Amino acid sequence: MKLHTLASLCIAAALAACASPRGNALDGASGEPRLRVAQAAVASGNLQLGESIYASVSAAAPSDTDVQLGYADVLVRLNKFHQAHSVLSDHLKTVKSPQLLCGPLGAIDVIQGEAARAIKEFDTAIAADHGNMRWVVDKAIALDMLSRHADAQGLYSQALAAEPDDVITINNLALSLALSGQKTEATSIASSLAGRSDLPERVTLTYDVLRAADGENISTVRDTMGPGNYEHVLQLAKAIGGTEK
Repeated sequence: MKLHTLASLCIAAALAACASPRGNALDGASGEPRLRVAQAAVASGNLQLGESIYASVSAAAPSDTDVQLGYADVLVRLNKFHQAHSVLSDHLKTVKSPQLLCGPLGAIDVIQGEAARAIKEFDTAIAADHGNMRWVVDKAIALDMLSRHADAQGLYSQALAAEPDDVITINNLALSLALSGQKTEATSIASSLAGRSDLPERVTLTYDVLRAADGENISTVRDTMGPGNYEHVLQLAKAIGGTEK
């Protein structure tokens, strides 16, 4: 399906940050020396060493929620999404706070294209933490992947009511509107971010997508994009173009 492919490209280009199940996963974990070594290894970029240590500690502390989140986080950083998902799902019945694993599980499901399964995980996470807009936004992404754009846009609006200046949510709303054929509204929202100096690359890419969808030649910015991004932008623009209602 074209829209499913388009939404998947949006995830890759605009929401890579959702890959990490939880920042600072060691906060509140036990003070075992191996955890401190693992944390130091990850912080220094030695993800393979961090993975090795976390695997050992995960097996030794199956009830420790933070340990399992930390282990999954390292695996995600290594693009081992299936293994990260298994670590979290296998410990749902052993950790002290299983609801904390559901949001990260949903985020990994999104990356793997399992949108329907992701929505169930996000619903559990949101029920446990109503104020966590991250899971609301990630659920909206899953809805977009299923072409349920009106439902997704309602969630983006909910998140923006709580955090009106969140550029990622604004960006996602613009993409969702474009996916549903509302290019004019999408361009207007994306344009509202123009001139800001704090925009992540995935947000500026969205604006380039909309410009290209309107027929503008964006080849002049090709060299400023990361590897593969230019091709993704053109694919998105081609899919969006001609869908105006």
